Amino acid sequence: MTPIERAPAAPQAAVRCEPVPTWVECAPYAVPADPSASRFIDNGLCRLLSESQVNLCLLERQWHFRRVQKVLTRAGAERVSHFGVEFDPAYEQVAIHHVRIFRGGEIIEHAHADAFQTFRREANLEMLILNGRLTTSLLIPDVRVGDIVETAVTVTGSNPALKGKFAGWVAFDELEPFYQCRHRQIRPVDRPVACRTFNDPPAEAITVADGVVDARWCLEDAPRHEVEEYAVPWHLHAPTLQFSEFPAWSDVACLFAPYYETAEIPEGLAREIDQLGTKYPDPADRAVEWLRFVQRELRYFALSFGEGGLMPRGLAAIWSSRFGDCKDAAQLYVAGARRLGLDACAALTSTTHGMALPDFLAASDLFNHCIVRLRLKGTSYWLDPTCPEQAGRLTKLSQVHFGWALPLSGDADTLEQIGPGEPVPQVNVEDEVEFGPKPDSTARLTRQVEYYSRAADDVRHRFANGGSADYANDRLKEVLAFWPRAHQTGAIEVQDDRPDNCLTVILRYEIPDCWRQEGKRLAFQICDLVVASELGTLKPAEREGAIILGRPRQLGHRITLKMPRKWTGDGWHHGEEGEGISFFNRLRIEGRTLVNERAITVSSWTMPAAGAADYKRVVEAMHTNVLNIWARKRFGRIAPVAVGRFGLNFDFGWAWLIWVGIMFVAAILKAYGQK
Repeated sequence: MTPIERAPAAPQAAVRCEPVPTWVECAPYAVPADPSASRFIDNGLCRLLSESQVNLCLLERQWHFRRVQKVLTRAGAERVSHFGVEFDPAYEQVAIHHVRIFRGGEIIEHAHADAFQTFRREANLEMLILNGRLTTSLLIPDVRVGDIVETAVTVTGSNPALKGKFAGWVAFDELEPFYQCRHRQIRPVDRPVACRTFNDPPAEAITVADGVVDARWCLEDAPRHEVEEYAVPWHLHAPTLQFSEFPAWSDVACLFAPYYETAEIPEGLAREIDQLGTKYPDPADRAVEWLRFVQRELRYFALSFGEGGLMPRGLAAIWSSRFGDCKDAAQLYVAGARRLGLDACAALTSTTHGMALPDFLAASDLFNHCIVRLRLKGTSYWLDPTCPEQAGRLTKLSQVHFGWALPLSGDADTLEQIGPGEPVPQVNVEDEVEFGPKPDSTARLTRQVEYYSRAADDVRHRFANGGSADYANDRLKEVLAFWPRAHQTGAIEVQDDRPDNCLTVILRYEIPDCWRQEGKRLAFQICDLVVASELGTLKPAEREGAIILGRPRQLGHRITLKMPRKWTGDGWHHGEEGEGISFFNRLRIEGRTLVNERAITVSSWTMPAAGAADYKRVVEAMHTNVLNIWARKRFGRIAPVAVGRFGLNFDFGWAWLIWVGIMFVAAILKAYGQK
């Protein structure tokens, strides 16, 4: 049976309408003294209560959710009138208790079994993810301004792949706060569940009776919090509780590692692996060529039904279908790598919170991506088989940079850091402009763009899927923004150094009327389009949190101007830096050649809040990105703007002319004196 055949067909609702479970405590909710308090109001609703309760004393885990909101406007009525709950029918059941309206002294109940519709939305299908989750939905009729709407639902069950282990999160949302947020957890006294707190959540209140621990948290009348711009995305900003039943990272690894231990390799796949091993005897070449094979042959598509959301499929299913998600791709790569004599294992990481994994309790729900750790000659390489086909030797390959990962191998009992995070060259632009002798002469621009590592792979992928015409058109638009009459000359030229993972693109343009008249002077302007756009402007304000800088990287832009005659001036060399970033901008004048170089190096993912002033200073210098060259028209030709004490430009040509003039005047005076 194929994985597609295992997918549930048109689902029947695993939803019931029934009373609230006896273990749930339905305590009254509080109402703000000032019902118009703005921090609890959004989209025409006043958020009164958000409550969750979890029961770990039963054979199957139960989560109970309750929400109460007051309708203030018609927009609020439209928003609250749609009730929905999402669940996985493979292992979860939903019981709906209340969908009720309080209107004056009247209570109107809409939780009737025949009122609900259950359907599969597959909201992530455009991302090639099919998870089979269902949504039970109700459009609540006749919701009016002034109504209070209360909903209550309980979800029973957990993924069998977790073997009954519990892990979960509770966030007291400060971005859209409720007036009252409550959480309750009950568990057997002999079932330890660790709790870690973030950002000062409310204090825990615990009671123990009849062998049951009852823990409660309540946050009331909380201030509204605004997330700062360029906030670090893996930092938690709201008061948060993390729960975990896993004592250590080794327990998480031991839970998932068996799913990736595959000994049986299909015969056809084994032949492909053996042929590759014969062709590439060097282990480093084997590792990277096998990676490219998996990336080339395995299409990405995620079938995450039930347990499949946490465990890979078998190799036979993966190879016969030639598609899979990150878990399947890691499973395939690890099996082939081990047959090739390589030390490889699957590793779990997080694309969103990978940098912060060491700050959390060991838990099963922290990961959303599976990659591969390859060890060769004492060095760890972190590979992603789901990427489009990558170029480069193993040492030049663009590797994963998610911070930390949990290797699923026998010798791994903790998290391992992914790479040193050294700045990697990404893009370097070389512009060369050759001017004609006159202001109306056509200038020639040669633009050479060098892409490295991940950037090179991205451009190769773009060329492979859409050709180079759109790329060339985008570059032409950048040129036309400064010189509307410019046009491309010749075809785009591509030089691909795949072993070093460097892709070079060369484009050539002609620019008529490149000089602009500004008063008595002529001006030529050229813009840096690479470095200036790397970091955004920070609004002037006091900073509390760190600033995100992004992946460590290097980018540069060099502009070489070949002038029609010798140019004068001292040039400049400006530099700005802060913790984790440095920028320089320099101009050299070398006879007829002017060279402007701008480069930024980001050496850290973040900058501390205390460095906000440095950040602003660096970015301000980066955003001054237009190079102005001033000239004048002299006898119909281009000449530098006059400098010096007497307003003269004493280069060799002018000195010769002045010397001839002086000699001519001297000869006249001498002849006049003789008379």
